[in-house]
Amino acid sequence: MAKKKAFTPLLYLASIVFLPWWISLLFQKSLESWVTNSWNTRKFENFLNDIEEKSILEKFIELEELLFLEEMIKEYSETHLQNLRIGIHKETIQLIKIHNEGRPQAVLPNTIFEAVVRIPYDTQLKQVLANGKKGGLNVGAVLILPEGFELAPTDRISPEIKEKMGNLSFQSYRPNQKNILVIGPVPGQKYSEITFPILSPDPATKKDIHFLKYPIYVGGNRGRGQIYPDGSKSNNTVYNATTSGIVSKILRKEKGGYEITIADASDGRQVVDIIPPGPELLVSEGESIKLDQPLTSNPNVGGFGQGDAEIVLQDPLRVQGLLFFFASIILAQIFLVPKKKQFEKVQLSEMNF
Repeated sequence: MAKKKAFTPLLYLASIVFLPWWISLLFQKSLESWVTNSWNTRKFENFLNDIEEKSILEKFIELEELLFLEEMIKEYSETHLQNLRIGIHKETIQLIKIHNEGRPQAVLPNTIFEAVVRIPYDTQLKQVLANGKKGGLNVGAVLILPEGFELAPTDRISPEIKEKMGNLSFQSYRPNQKNILVIGPVPGQKYSEITFPILSPDPATKKDIHFLKYPIYVGGNRGRGQIYPDGSKSNNTVYNATTSGIVSKILRKEKGGYEITIADASDGRQVVDIIPPGPELLVSEGESIKLDQPLTSNPNVGGFGQGDAEIVLQDPLRVQGLLFFFASIILAQIFLVPKKKQFEKVQLSEMNF
């Protein structure tokens, strides 16, 4: 009897010491992929960032002009494009802030989720239309997803997401780049918040996809462009003097716009600058002007902005293993409670004896 009483505390102590080890050993296999992938995430994170930093700038330089310059990208040389980009950045006054709160932190493989792009839109702002009149601003967006992510098939999109999408029609930037999605231009007053339906990849069927943390890049455009695909200026930009001299004549055209005649200061020749309808004139007859001096105001009230976020492609086994581990800990604690009561009763009986 004494041996049995002495053995009971030892059994309780052994259960406390070896139970965590037993639980850890039991679930080692289920958690092995989690630990391995976590290590891989840390190992490859810098590598992925390095690769993305080298390529993302090139992608966005191409995509930021997508809504109004795709044809020019095909026709113009790199030198022309560099000058064009510099001009666009100088003439863009307001940058759009892209919020990334509307995207999930982690997604499971082969599931549909939504990414929301919110473009700040002031209903009081009016842009200059092609005919020179004032009108509402259009908006557009581009979403650069990790390789393997793509636009969700229509038959798999839930009614809730379809309701948020409205009548928007998304498309891939190119047939071989399904992870780059574009939309627009669309009316900004109705679609200042754009919901992208996304399908996550499945590493079980795509061996080049892994359970890692991936970057997401987003760009948004508000308002008309300043340059047409053929390289000519639109009426949504500043017009500068093509020579220095004296403004000898300003002719207002019947359909809007101006013809400004400038007498060259060096040789007296007459230079005519054509101003389309829309921009407001800043000079008057008899005024002395310099080369590249603005003749009009800048009517542009739009612009381009970009942002980035991160998303984790989560392994379901990790979540299941973690939940199972927590449940085991809780059960172990529950089983230890009656064991503790039994141990207290044994101690009490020994004291009474």
